[in-house]
Amino acid sequence: MSDPITITINGYSLATVRFSANRGTIKRPATAFLLRRDNHYFLVTALHVLTGRQWQTKALSDNGLIPDTFTPHIPFYKHIGPREHELFWIRHELTLMTDKEGIDETVAPWWVHPRFREDIDVGIVPLSDFPQKIHNQLISLGRAESNSEIYSFNWNLKPKLTTAVGDDVFVVGFPENIRVTGEMPVWKRGSVATEPDIPINELPYLLVDTGTRSGMSGAPVLRRAPPGIAPFEDATNFVLLNQPHVELFGIYSGRYGADDLTSQLGIVWKRDVISDILATPTLGKSSLCTRLWG
Repeated sequence: MSDPITITINGYSLATVRFSANRGTIKRPATAFLLRRDNHYFLVTALHVLTGRQWQTKALSDNGLIPDTFTPHIPFYKHIGPREHELFWIRHELTLMTDKEGIDETVAPWWVHPRFREDIDVGIVPLSDFPQKIHNQLISLGRAESNSEIYSFNWNLKPKLTTAVGDDVFVVGFPENIRVTGEMPVWKRGSVATEPDIPINELPYLLVDTGTRSGMSGAPVLRRAPPGIAPFEDATNFVLLNQPHVELFGIYSGRYGADDLTSQLGIVWKRDVISDILATPTLGKSSLCTRLWG
């Protein structure tokens, strides 16, 4: 009997999910990531993926797709033995819901920023009790155990790294719907191109220098410090790391320049945007009800 093969997979790769916005048989590929706060799960992505509208102009996207369902691929594992796990993904369909009182208005199942609303290109979908339901279903099918979990970003872990212009970041997603073994995303390196503490157009985003591609909208943007000396905010001096330190920095939602002859500067919304949305949940609006958009 041959010895088992040991494979190391980054947990942030597993928490990044392939995501699509759908209308009938048409699917628009994108990226999202799972966030866990205490025992509650959330799906984070770019708002324009959910609405089908450009966040600056509010006009419909070039392909004219107004989505009515969304499909995330949720990562699970089953414990097999010591340091052995079976990894698999569950496709789950999210649908829009109508107002319970019968008002002719489609209520979006996502939250937007409480102050800037659709002017910030970030949407968060609360998953309610879905994780527990799907977990119980998988247990009954023998595909999961009581200690099986969904891979996710732990929101309770506070950021520690300082970030300055010129620092490296990674945009983790699915460029041009590329298929890697399983549902593994691609890590694209970039560098912070504008001062991170200075808003652009009075909005909490910055630019990164990286050649991203379609399909990466909604991707998590990560700060990664390699082993060695790292700048931590809560330390009077630099901290010596024995292993890489990775944390969530922001959300990628698009780029200025769509070809090799233009600037190709990626738009990254800061992590604080997520904090604001979670602190004051505010329902967004679906493009299925056009009168909501004026």
